[in-house]
Amino acid sequence: MAQRRTKQPTQLLASLMSAGEIWLETDRSTSLNSAEATDYLNGLATLDTSASVKSSITKALSKGRISPLIPLGAAIGSVSPAPISSGGAEMAIAEAATIAAARAATAQGFTSLSDALESLTIDTDDEGLPTEDALTDAIRCGADADLIEIALSTPGGPRAAATALRKQAAGARDTGTVHLGLTDWRDASAEKLADASNRLAGLRIGLQVNHLSKSAPTAKSPALILNLGAYFDDKTFAEETLRSDLVDIKSAFAGVFVVVAGLAATIMSEGLAYDSPQGRNRAKELTSILAEYQGSSTKEKTDIQFAFLRPSPQAVAWLNLESLGVDPVISLISSADEDETRFSHCAGLALNCAATESQRQDVALRVLGARSLDQIDGLERNRLAERGLSEEALDRVEQAIRDGLPLRSAFSRWVVGDDTIRKRLSLAPEAFETDGEALLSAIGISAREIEEGRAAVQGRRRAVSDPNSELAQVFYLGHHAKAGACIRFALSVREALNVPILLTVPTSEAQPPTRQDLQLCFSAAIENNLSLRIDPSKPQINETILERLAEAERRAHTPPTFVQAQTIAPAEQKQHVPSHIQAPNTHPNSDKYAGRHRLPDRRKGYIQKSTVGGHKVYIHTGEFENGELGEIFIDMHKEGAAFRSLMNNFAIAISIGLQYGVPLEEFVDAFVFTRFEPAGEVTGNDSIKSATSILDYIFRELAVSYLERDDLAEMDGLSSDGLGKGAGDSTREAPSPQDAVQMISKGFSRGVIPDNIVFLDSASMRPKAKPANETQDFEDEESDANDTSPPAAPTLATGEDDHPDYLGDACPNCGHFTLVEDDGVAICDACGATVQTA
Repeated sequence: MAQRRTKQPTQLLASLMSAGEIWLETDRSTSLNSAEATDYLNGLATLDTSASVKSSITKALSKGRISPLIPLGAAIGSVSPAPISSGGAEMAIAEAATIAAARAATAQGFTSLSDALESLTIDTDDEGLPTEDALTDAIRCGADADLIEIALSTPGGPRAAATALRKQAAGARDTGTVHLGLTDWRDASAEKLADASNRLAGLRIGLQVNHLSKSAPTAKSPALILNLGAYFDDKTFAEETLRSDLVDIKSAFAGVFVVVAGLAATIMSEGLAYDSPQGRNRAKELTSILAEYQGSSTKEKTDIQFAFLRPSPQAVAWLNLESLGVDPVISLISSADEDETRFSHCAGLALNCAATESQRQDVALRVLGARSLDQIDGLERNRLAERGLSEEALDRVEQAIRDGLPLRSAFSRWVVGDDTIRKRLSLAPEAFETDGEALLSAIGISAREIEEGRAAVQGRRRAVSDPNSELAQVFYLGHHAKAGACIRFALSVREALNVPILLTVPTSEAQPPTRQDLQLCFSAAIENNLSLRIDPSKPQINETILERLAEAERRAHTPPTFVQAQTIAPAEQKQHVPSHIQAPNTHPNSDKYAGRHRLPDRRKGYIQKSTVGGHKVYIHTGEFENGELGEIFIDMHKEGAAFRSLMNNFAIAISIGLQYGVPLEEFVDAFVFTRFEPAGEVTGNDSIKSATSILDYIFRELAVSYLERDDLAEMDGLSSDGLGKGAGDSTREAPSPQDAVQMISKGFSRGVIPDNIVFLDSASMRPKAKPANETQDFEDEESDANDTSPPAAPTLATGEDDHPDYLGDACPNCGHFTLVEDDGVAICDACGATVQTA
């Protein structure tokens, strides 16, 4: 019987912890009546304690003041690591950095290999098998022959193998947090540990060094999380409620391990600054309340054991915790309500007691974001209305902003409307499907105003513009915290209550901790037996690169035909300067070009696909209305990213030069016969059969097509179809009308009119004008209206004075419309066949 009595509480707590762990995986606000909550409350009812205690604990659970009883490992999200020495910690940290770097390289390798395998499915033969070119490209990308064989034999083929590699790459990037346990800090060196930890910066890996005591609980020990922030009502901190809950917890769960959270949130709720003497003194007072219920190490552990550690992500979400351990507040925005952006509980209380009405409005605008256009400088309703947006469109935009859409989406075509964009703004709606910021730029809103508007709509900025003001110190957040402030706050708590404390090194996702902060925090941990945590950080990227990535993403979602001509700007008024004081214009093309000449939205051009030394090259050209070359695009999609980017930007530079009037001849003379790899045999081009470099091939092709530089071609006498002009063919050597030349791409035809185009004499097709004094009576008009005879066939321009009158029928022998009537029969001028007309 005695053994039964001692085992029964342990068995009941184990069952209760299991039910609590399951309940912790659900949403507390919507699961009070769920099956998970019912199972836990039923288990709570079986405990040998009074009904009032059970009722009090149930109420604390429903209010989010405490979490369910769970194992300590589930409460803090980690298992106690095996103890190691301080020297072993240095080696373990260095090894973790090496492994993280290797995982990052592995992830990149998996990505490259997946790209190589996917290319095998693009270039295939009639049987669906990869071609030799595709296999060669895959090997150049890093896939060896064995891997290709495995990919081809994988169910689903290379594409399935590529998908598997991408999943491996995603898993390799997620390195997590390394947990180390030290039993003694005495031999540790803050400088060496800081040097080792500094290697983790940018590797997406975190570090937690736990100070382990001999009496430390195990991962299966009963534990719960206490949320101090939930004890603050609209006016004061409910100290008596906290004391009552601690008594009930001690009565129901003997020797429970309580993880304390929400201390910094309570400090903020009272309008006190985290890094201030008043805030630290208040933290001491609150911690002293907990000390009254702390168990003694000399007695049997039946009292509560407290610790300021970091709760697990599940516990953070379940209790909606606003601060963890001794760390500053996480955010000023509530994470509990996903449908509406609003202040967190502690931030709202701090505004009520520490800010004026005007300050509250300013903080709300900076943190929660703008909720109307008039709250955004530069995007006021009256200004946008003057730029052409209708009132209905502005109403839709404001509603989108209130719904939480970013600026890019709020001004997209799907919100503004196609009618407004096309009719009122005279723009193409297709250019603004995903980028409404481009629409703002098109109606004259500056880039700086757009950037400020984006920040105003998004919110989530520093609560107060002046970081040194008293109100800004109240809204002290973790990602803006300083190492010294966190250390001072942790030591003030340690002074009031000697319990395990986890100190987090201030860091952010984009900014890893500095070497100086790491050494300062390690020194504080060694001197005061604290645990230390370093959160993962992403690799630092240059701000310029981030801006260019954002611009590249915007361009990628914009149709290329609308990239160049989107800005609506008033026409420049040229100032008249008398001719006798004008400076002479020495530009060789000054008569033809005045500033930059933009290409039309719908332009002529051609695409030439070739290979140079085994490397595929695509040349895209765009032409002005008169057929002159105005832009080029160069694509070499199987090359490396750096080389492709270099060629793309080189083509942009050439295009800008052409549009500013630089003659194509200058570029040709500068770049033909340059020598570098790839070079060699050229296939796919009917004029050029070898090239000394990519640039040599490109500008020889452009010279042959647009400058009639046959001296740079390796085949003579080519027409547009590559068949030659044909010796003695007078029709091909005849002059061509200029109007017809401008209807086709000059580059595609290489300056020669295609052989299968017949030009009609426009003068012969026009009706003859009647003399001004000649009139026609009603009878003549009626006879013309009733005349149903077929119209006369148009005459063809042959370059001769007498144009034959061709019949309207085709020759049954050759199909040409060149039948001429001759004494009752029709003779074909093209083939000489005789056709009976009767």
